[in-house]
Amino acid sequence: MKKIATSTFLAICLVFPGVLFASCEQPSDVQLPDGATASTEQMVEGQTAVKAYIADGESFLACMEEAEKTNTETLTEEQKLANIELYNSIVDKMQLLAQNFNEQIKAYKAAQAEQ
Repeated sequence: MKKIATSTFLAICLVFPGVLFASCEQPSDVQLPDGATASTEQMVEGQTAVKAYIADGESFLACMEEAEKTNTETLTEEQKLANIELYNSIVDKMQLLAQNFNEQIKAYKAAQAEQ
């Protein structure tokens, strides 16, 4: 999925030569801890990283919305569709990250119960 999102973003950057996303910064990828072997500290760090990713993602989406609103009259339909695709891609990544972290929390709790 990372390659798809990156490819999509690069394609959009070509379509929007710096106009829309010059000031919008995509959230950085997060490495989740392995809940089955992680310490409490690692899980807390993972939670903090996930929360930061979600906040950064929401900021990026808001920036995209504002950039599109500001430039709506000059955008082609192709550009608008590319913007929607990137927007949806970021939303999907945020949801998948949260889902994956929840799975790691379950694994962590299961490992703690075994000790």
